Amino acid sequence: MKIFVHQVVGDHCLTVADGRRLYKHFIPELQAAREVELDFSGVCVIGSPFFNSSLDFLLRDFEMEELRRLVKVSNLDSQAQAVLKRVVKNCNLYYRSTPP
Repeated sequence: MKIFVHQVVGDHCLTVADGRRLYKHFIPELQAAREVELDFSGVCVIGSPFFNSSLDFLLRDFEMEELRRLVKVSNLDSQAQAVLKRVVKNCNLYYRSTPP
């Protein structure tokens, strides 16, 4: 399933509420083990709170290998890619070091 983030959230993806809106949109697909592509074309601004709230719980509930297979990100500029990588790294460290 391809999800156009701009259509779900808008051109500014900044807040926790924005991230939760996107998360609720794609989590049923992942729970059913179906691939999801998050297309960021048309999105102008992305903040770390957005990534934290939309992708954070994925690292809690899924293994990284499974996420790499199921979640694809497209049309994300290099600055937003750097923010996403930092968020994923921090979340992965947190969930792997915190006992269940």
